[in-house]
Amino acid sequence: MSKFVVLLALYAAAVSTFLLVQTGKGLPGGAQPAATASQDGHPDLRKLMHEARQLMSAEIKGRQKTIDLRLSRFDQLQGKIEEGLAAVQEMTEGAADANYGKLETLEEIVEGFGKATAELGGIRAEFTGLEKRMTELEARPPQVIREIVKGGPAAAPVKKGPVGPKRPSLPEAPKKAPQVMAAEIAKARTDILSDDLEILFPAIEKVREYRIMSLVPRLLEILAKHKDEFGRTASAAALGKMRVADAVLPLAEALVDKSDLVAQQANRSIRQITEFNTELPATAGIRKRRAARGKVKEWWRSHEAEVRQRLGQPKLGGGG
Repeated sequence: MSKFVVLLALYAAAVSTFLLVQTGKGLPGGAQPAATASQDGHPDLRKLMHEARQLMSAEIKGRQKTIDLRLSRFDQLQGKIEEGLAAVQEMTEGAADANYGKLETLEEIVEGFGKATAELGGIRAEFTGLEKRMTELEARPPQVIREIVKGGPAAAPVKKGPVGPKRPSLPEAPKKAPQVMAAEIAKARTDILSDDLEILFPAIEKVREYRIMSLVPRLLEILAKHKDEFGRTASAAALGKMRVADAVLPLAEALVDKSDLVAQQANRSIRQITEFNTELPATAGIRKRRAARGKVKEWWRSHEAEVRQRLGQPKLGGGG
């Protein structure tokens, strides 16, 4: 039996005794107690009841304090649990958003690879057909056309020279009239100054076609400063096809362009001009592109004179 139960029993016994004394049921013959006894009660009984009340009060206060502490602890634990659940929910939502974003990016990359693969397949098919046609043309025996003149002698057989029969070749592009070429060059000189891509693209192509070296500074300006990546890419391509030696270092800087398209075209143009292979992969990140830029600059310091001599483009200001 716990201490609390004992106190309750003791208090009940004291109360019962007090009531019996007050009503006189505890006295022999049902005699009434004295006036002082009925009014004040027995001193020992009062003392016993007072001690019982104090013990009960102390016990109840102690238990109440324990209960309060446990309730407070429970509230703290409940608060921590709610904070933990909120943190877990936030982490879960963040992870879900991040994964969704990664999935979207992967889908775009896969879609891009699919389109590139389809385009490459078409190009391969065209090259295969062209190669087949070239093979058939080369294997075809030369045909001798004899003109038979009615009533005249038969044409003499064609004698083959020491070189052998002439191989068939692809037809050459028709040559433009001088006035047409002059008009196109004049238009390119004007349009190359525009920043509109619809005007700039054809102008860059004409500069490349006619190899207008006096417009190289404008091409370098477009490569470095044009806001659209397609404009910068077109300029890099033209500089490479024109084999401009002065464009090597600007193209090296374009290797770290924020656009991967510009960087890869700059890499191809550097190889066209210098015949130096940077071995830069098509999917290279910014670190590898920075390393390739350093390789090109170091190589150019040792081979600039050699490249300029091969291209017939001496360095401005003498030397090289």
